[in-house]
Amino acid sequence: MRRFAMVAVLLAQVGCALSAPMRAESAFDVGLTQEATPGSPRPTKLRSHFPEALLWRPEVITDDAGDARLVFPVADSITTWRVFATANTARGQLGAGTASFRAFQDFFVEPDVPPVLTSGDRVHLPVAVFNYLDREQRVVVSLEEADWYELRGERDQIVKLAPKAVSSVTFDVTAKRLGTHALVVAARGEVEGADAVRRAVTVWPDGRERTNVLNTRVAGKTTLSIDVPADALPGTARLVCKCYPGVFGSLLDGLDGMLRKPHG
Repeated sequence: MRRFAMVAVLLAQVGCALSAPMRAESAFDVGLTQEATPGSPRPTKLRSHFPEALLWRPEVITDDAGDARLVFPVADSITTWRVFATANTARGQLGAGTASFRAFQDFFVEPDVPPVLTSGDRVHLPVAVFNYLDREQRVVVSLEEADWYELRGERDQIVKLAPKAVSSVTFDVTAKRLGTHALVVAARGEVEGADAVRRAVTVWPDGRERTNVLNTRVAGKTTLSIDVPADALPGTARLVCKCYPGVFGSLLDGLDGMLRKPHG
């Protein structure tokens, strides 16, 4: 007798824990990364993938024994992941279950980065360093140089950490350039342990947003115009043009996004 089921699987972030990524994308060198030598930390790997939902598979089919195998890369988030699964058999029987997992790392750095800043904002950026190693050591915490912000103070800071301890440093940063930028922080222990994190920060203009919408029906060659205020801030104007062949075209515009949910 054949026994199989269709399973929908969702892996979502549920909270902060003493866990860390098992996947790293690239090396980051701010004077901290170096070739491994006896007694020195391993080369730093840059963590940059932080989705809210790690995996969404609504169409998993089990084998005759009711088993299915999923292979996927773990994200870079310092968190515990909860697995939610629902299933139904060919006979219409329903089932559901939950589980959780984490990947552990005994040394990591975590900047508390605001996702959005306004041009001219000055913030004191806290960066926490977690040392779950069995030895005391000094740690160098560095902020990567970038042209979208101005840094007051030292770019490299040193903190002394006891075994199984957490400490933090603060960087004085002022946002300057508009747009979405990368902020990269790295840490390396003098004996062992190295980590680096990249977070996205969006800098908005210091002004009032104004939106002009023009809806019309076009046929053949058509000229449309939208007025941009004379006092608009440089680099902030954005034009979006959408053309639909019919009524159903506008209805299908958001369908791709709906089918991709849930996502990060």
